[in-house]
Amino acid sequence: MSKFAIFLALPEELDHAISVLERYGEFSGDIKEKDAGQFRFRYNLSSHAQTENRGTVCLINGMGNSRSAAFVGNELSSGPLNGPRPEIAILVGISGSLDPSTADLTDVVISSHVKHYHPDKLFDLPDGAERLHARATTSAEPHFERTKGGATRIDCRDIIWDDCGIRYKRDCIYDAETAFKIGEFIEYIPQSKINISDTNGSKSKVVSGAILGTNCVVDSRKFVDYLVDKNEDTSLDYYYLNNMDEFKERSKWNPMPLLAVDMESYGFFLSLNLLRGKRLQTAGYAVRGISDLATNKSDLDQKTKGLVRKRAVENAVTVALELIDYNLRNSSQRYS
Repeated sequence: MSKFAIFLALPEELDHAISVLERYGEFSGDIKEKDAGQFRFRYNLSSHAQTENRGTVCLINGMGNSRSAAFVGNELSSGPLNGPRPEIAILVGISGSLDPSTADLTDVVISSHVKHYHPDKLFDLPDGAERLHARATTSAEPHFERTKGGATRIDCRDIIWDDCGIRYKRDCIYDAETAFKIGEFIEYIPQSKINISDTNGSKSKVVSGAILGTNCVVDSRKFVDYLVDKNEDTSLDYYYLNNMDEFKERSKWNPMPLLAVDMESYGFFLSLNLLRGKRLQTAGYAVRGISDLATNKSDLDQKTKGLVRKRAVENAVTVALELIDYNLRNSSQRYS
């Protein structure tokens, strides 16, 4: 019986994860089979309770929310011939920080809360559209009104060419029960007991918060500022401008700040969310090590020779295994 499933998107992430996985348990077969194209490996996690928990380690083998959703959905929706579905599914890997004051390099973000902000239409700008620079605001009220002449105000950053704009859609997936468990885990296990550190040996920390799922690699300070601004201020969204009822219906959002950005968490949680309609009982977590600040990635990788990326993966895997052990021990105590 597989009690848990760990998903990693990239071969690089799996390569960096192996040493940590072997320190906490052992693979049932030869992990070198990954070089021959194998993507699913049986793994036994040695518990602090001196019991073995059987699980799987899966390589998605590619970036992106579409690939993540398809792979995870297929793995978790397996029929009875493949045995019971796992109790816990964890997406492990690297991500960029959107808030370095909270989640800095090699820190680990645990989340059951993902947001997705993506284009869903290119449209011709209405005649007389007024181009505005967005102003971030914490107010629930929009900071503009339609002009009396009916001209639409558009965030100039959403305009391409001179007369064409991008309409965006917002989506938000939040599992309150799992978020509560994350809070319990971080509170229960002292940070000093989790063996994670930065490249200089200083202690890295574990935090929880929302992750932004994107469809592209974010490597621009201006775009980071844009994403943070859009998270805080919905008032210049085209849906908002076009029809307030349509905005409420089609754009799900909440004001929670964003800690990190990656390309797989949204697809992962979307699969779990859809499978719950089929009575899937698997709890889902994203555990992401901060490998960059979503800007100047190449410079950082060259300067550290990839060590920050490696340490970010190792820290994320360490936290994920502690989280699995904590959940399974508590589950066995509840039902014993």
